[in-house]
Amino acid sequence: MCSCECDTLELVRKAQLGDRDSLTRLAEAARVRLHEYVFRLTLQEDLTQDIVQETILEMLRLFGKLRQTDRFWGWLHGIAFNKVRNHFGKQWRHKTRSLSQIEDDALVARDVDSNGFGHSRSDDVLADVVTDELKQIVLRCIEALEPRQRAILTMRCYDHMSYADISKLMDCSEIGARALFYRAKKALTSRLSRHGLGKGALLMALVVFGKMTAASKATAAEISVTASTVSVGPTAALLATATSKTAIVTLAAIAVVGVGSVGDWGSMMGGSSRRVNLPSGIPDPQSTLVNSAVDSAPSDRWYFFPEGARLPVMTRRVNFDETGKNPVSLVLENQYANYHFDYGTNVVHVKNHRMWEEGLRVRRLPTDPSGLSSFLAQMEGNPVTADDAAEQAAGRPSDQRGTLIMCRHQDGRERTVRQIDRHVNVLEEEYFQFGWPQSARRVDERDAIHRLGRAYFLIHGQINGVTFSGAGRMPLVYAASRIHCPWIEIRIGDKLRAVDTKDGAAIYDADNRIIARYPAGSFFKGLGRPWLGLHTIDTVRRDAAEQHMPFRTQYDSHTDQATVVVQAEPVAMTYTIDMDKDLIRRVELGSPETTEQPAFTGDLAFTYLEDSSDAQFTEPRSPAGGATRASPQGILWLLDVLELHEQTNS
Repeated sequence: MCSCECDTLELVRKAQLGDRDSLTRLAEAARVRLHEYVFRLTLQEDLTQDIVQETILEMLRLFGKLRQTDRFWGWLHGIAFNKVRNHFGKQWRHKTRSLSQIEDDALVARDVDSNGFGHSRSDDVLADVVTDELKQIVLRCIEALEPRQRAILTMRCYDHMSYADISKLMDCSEIGARALFYRAKKALTSRLSRHGLGKGALLMALVVFGKMTAASKATAAEISVTASTVSVGPTAALLATATSKTAIVTLAAIAVVGVGSVGDWGSMMGGSSRRVNLPSGIPDPQSTLVNSAVDSAPSDRWYFFPEGARLPVMTRRVNFDETGKNPVSLVLENQYANYHFDYGTNVVHVKNHRMWEEGLRVRRLPTDPSGLSSFLAQMEGNPVTADDAAEQAAGRPSDQRGTLIMCRHQDGRERTVRQIDRHVNVLEEEYFQFGWPQSARRVDERDAIHRLGRAYFLIHGQINGVTFSGAGRMPLVYAASRIHCPWIEIRIGDKLRAVDTKDGAAIYDADNRIIARYPAGSFFKGLGRPWLGLHTIDTVRRDAAEQHMPFRTQYDSHTDQATVVVQAEPVAMTYTIDMDKDLIRRVELGSPETTEQPAFTGDLAFTYLEDSSDAQFTEPRSPAGGATRASPQGILWLLDVLELHEQTNS
C-alpha cells in the first residue's frame, strides 16, 4: 500500500474518533480524487463540480455509518457513482451530449487545489507524448461511448477495481460486468479505427485519456493501462458478443466455451429452421418420432434458472442456416415475454406461447434427472444406453440459484458446454433482455390476456356424474408470478372444495374443515404452468413422464390444437391444448387402452377471460399450517379428489 493510501486510512481512523481537523483534511483529499473520478464518467465540468460537492456532503452526513476503514474509497466512489447514474437516468445507455460541449469542457478540465477551488490545467504532462490532434481524436471517441461504458472503463482502468467490486457497484453479476467492459472496449476500438488508428491503439488511447483527465501531474504520471487490465476472460466475450448479428457469426471461430478446439466448435454450429411454431401438415408427430431422422442442424441454447434446477427456466436460443455460419432467428423467453427475432426481416415478434421442439418432441432441460431423461428417450424411440447415462450423469449441472447453462444442440442431443453460477440478476442483463439491433421493428402478436401477463379462468364439467366448477388465476410469465401468484379453487359436488395457493393446497368439507392437506402446486399438476418457462404441451407430458406414464401426442394443423393422451391405470386422460395461446382447453377422462370398461368418464372445460380484473375474483385464503400428506397422485390428483368425495358421501 502506497504512503498516500496509508495517510488516507489514518485520516479516516482519526476522523472516526472525532478529530474534526482530520475529517476536514479527508474531505479535501476526497474532493480532489472525486473530481478526477466523476469527470471521467460525465465529461462535463459543471456537472462534475456539482456531483463532487453533493458527494462530499453525503460523505459527511453518512460518515458515522462507515464500518470498514479500508473500504473508504470504494464506499465514496459508490456514492458518487449512484449520483452520476441518477443524473443520467434513462440516458444511462445512450449518448447525452454534443461533441462541441465535450470539447469545450475537456479543454478546460480543472484541477482542484487544497481549498477546493479549480484552476486551469496545463497540458505539460502530455506535451512530449501525443499531439493535439490525437488528444482530440481520443476525446471524441470516449465521448461517443454510452455513459455506463465510460463508467466501467474508468473503474477498471484508472481505479483498478476488480470485476467483482464493479459488479456490486453496478448491481449486476461479475460475468455481466466483464461483458459490459468487453463491449465498452470493443466500441472504443471501433471508433478509434474510424480515425485510422489500428487495434493496438486501444491501450494508448486509454492511457492518453487517463493522463488528460488526471487531477494533477503526479497522478497523471502514474497512469498505466496493461493488457491484463483490459482482459475479460473468454466466457464474458461470448456473452458480450451474443447480442449482435455479426458477433454471433464469430462464435464459430472462438474456442472459448470449455470444450473442443476451434474446429470442433465450428462443426457444432450448423443450420436450423427459423420457425418457432410447428410446421404445418403434421398429421401425427408422435408417429414420426420412432424412426425419423433427428435434427441435422444444431442450435445454440442457453438456460437460466433463477431459483434453481427444475424450477422456473428462462431460455435463449439462436438458430443458424444450413451452412452453420449465419444466424437465422433468435428466440428469447425471459421473465417478461416470448420474443422471436427474424434476422432476414429485422422484425421482433412478441408471441403468446413458449417455443416447442420441431416434430413435437418433448422439451428437455440440461438439469433433467436421469430417470426422466431415460423415460422420455424411450417414449421417442431412442432408448438411453449405459454410456449415454454415464455421460449425462457426469455432465449434469449443479442445482444452484442463479445458474446459467450454455448448451449445444445437435443430432437430437444436447450437450452442456459451460455452466456459470454467478448471480441471481442475470435476467436483468442485456443478453437476457434483447438480442436484436435497435433498428428492429417490434410486432406484438399477443392477445389481451397475454399482454396483461396473467389469466383468470373458469372450470366446469362432470366426472362420474360429479359436478366440478371453479376458477383460478394463472400467471403467464415469470415476472407476473411475483405479483399475481397462481391459485385455483374448485367445488366438487356440494360438499367438497379444493384449494391450491402459493402457500399450500387443501381439500375442505362442507363445514369448511380441512380433510386433506397437500404441498403447494399439487392441483396444478397436469395443467399448464407457463410462468415456469415451458409450453403447456411440454409441461403436461413431462408431468406424465415423471410418473412413468406413457403418452401419445397428435397435432391438428387446421385448428392449431394438439392432444396428449396419457395412459394410466385406471384411467386415460386426454388433454386438448391450444398451441398458439399455450392454454389447456379440455381434460377428458376415459378408459385406458388396456381396459374395456372405463372406471372414470367425464371432462373438465377451461374458459379464459380476456376482460377480467383482479377485483372480479377473490383469491382463496391459504390453508392454515399443518402436516401435509403425499402429493395427490401427481397428474392424477382428480382421482384423489373423487375418492375423497365418495368417502364423504358414504
